[in-house]
Amino acid sequence: MASEIKVDTISEKTSANGITIDGVNIKDSALATAGSVPLSTIDIDGGTDIGAAIVDADLFIIDDGAGGTNRKVAASRIKTYAGGSITALNNATANELVTIGSTTTELDAETNLTFSGSALQCTATLTVGVDDTGHDVKYFGATSGSYWSWDESADEVKQIGKLTVGVDDAGHDVKFFGDTASAYMLWDASADDLILGGSAGLGIITAKDLGIGIHVREADSSASAANHADSLVIENSASCGMSILSGTSSDGNIVFGDSGDDDIGMLKYDHSVNDLRIFVNAAERVRITGDAGLSTAAETAPDTGPHGICIQGAGDNGNFITFKGDAVAHSFTSIAEADTFVQMAKYDNGQGGLRLRAFTEEHQAINLIAYIDASDARNGEATNQGGAIGLQAYGDTGTGAEALGADDNIFTVASAALQQFIVKGDGELFSNQSATVGTYDNYDDAQLVRAYDLSRGKEMKGLINSKFDKFIKYNQKDLMDARLIGRVKDEKGDYQPTDFVNLTGMSRLHNGAIWQQYEKHERLLEAVYDLAKEAVGEDKANAILEKHEVKRLQ
Repeated sequence: MASEIKVDTISEKTSANGITIDGVNIKDSALATAGSVPLSTIDIDGGTDIGAAIVDADLFIIDDGAGGTNRKVAASRIKTYAGGSITALNNATANELVTIGSTTTELDAETNLTFSGSALQCTATLTVGVDDTGHDVKYFGATSGSYWSWDESADEVKQIGKLTVGVDDAGHDVKFFGDTASAYMLWDASADDLILGGSAGLGIITAKDLGIGIHVREADSSASAANHADSLVIENSASCGMSILSGTSSDGNIVFGDSGDDDIGMLKYDHSVNDLRIFVNAAERVRITGDAGLSTAAETAPDTGPHGICIQGAGDNGNFITFKGDAVAHSFTSIAEADTFVQMAKYDNGQGGLRLRAFTEEHQAINLIAYIDASDARNGEATNQGGAIGLQAYGDTGTGAEALGADDNIFTVASAALQQFIVKGDGELFSNQSATVGTYDNYDDAQLVRAYDLSRGKEMKGLINSKFDKFIKYNQKDLMDARLIGRVKDEKGDYQPTDFVNLTGMSRLHNGAIWQQYEKHERLLEAVYDLAKEAVGEDKANAILEKHEVKRLQ
């Protein structure tokens, strides 16, 4: 059947513009067989954009670039071509320019770029930009120093060492190597960990397995990190440590901060004076000096020798030192906690002095023991002799010290707040007599004294037996009841006498014995005088008394 043209309506006939035909149907052949329609004459702006994403089946019109042959191509073929083109960069020639994204990259002949899945991999040398000329990106790979570092002006990263991007033997996503696998940076996507490694230099981090923070490990110590101290873990199977290196006139610091204060706590080493300071609650609390002295409360002049301790209490009047024991449970809880057995504090807040308190449930609160091995320095009785325990006291000269006066108190002993015994500056002893049993008027004091001597038996050196000893009516029990000798309870709870003697009581007993003997002497004198008067008369009796210088009490 022959071709034909059917025209329903001819709406216009104009010699200048041709004709417009509504409802044209062209069959069997191209519009023109001897020529072509330029792309510039095809208007695609009038097409409808459906807003859908391009899919593999969508068609594109392309020119083969060899003389005007146009053809259609599916989007899937363009995608395949683009991927193959990146792979083809493996065979790039030297100095070939390739645009990746918005960057023009110069490649050399050894460059090996591949595209695998959604990852771009570089397995050989890649040079980007020009080194040492200020370009943003420098070198990756084996040439020109092989590094990448950070360019702040261009927000570019540049790092020293070779670069390999790929998957390691364990399936980790990204791995950066230097010349060998002994130096690397590994990203473990499954664990969301960044692991750095190397055989020397900054350190080694291998297979982070302690805590959730940074784990620096030279070798496995088989130890675990506490869950409250695992932000930074430094580990080695041998000795392990961290160095903070500062200038010789500067500080090295470890600082602790919080939302209220960025240095609420701190360890500070001052290299200018070589001391270590500990800050707590934003203030210096402890200082260790270069000669191993220790002081508190920022005391800069501890006035101690090397290795000494100075406790600076500032204006506080609390205890400077306390000792506690878990097994201690005394009852003086209004003065100290039940487990505190020693307190050391100032005696007076304004004037100083030492207050030492000791607490116990029983036995001795303070047990002072001294040892001395020089016998020639402990057995003499002179002002220059010493003893196992020595007490010394001085008076004030204004800026120095001097010996106490004869009437000054060297040593006092008190019961509660009342002094009961005093040692004076000249060695005299004073005792509060009201603190002991009263006089011994109910006893024959001289016989009590002799009873004490006899009770000591062989211990009394030089004791001369007397024919009157058989008339002594007292014994140890009487001495004990009079509190002239010591006593102690036996297993039945009864008191038994001991060898201890009450020196204060004995002093008073001796005074009583002397007075009792004086009274007896006076009575005997009166009796003898009365006999003399009867025998020779009063005048001769008075003459006898005067001759012997005896005076009667009138």
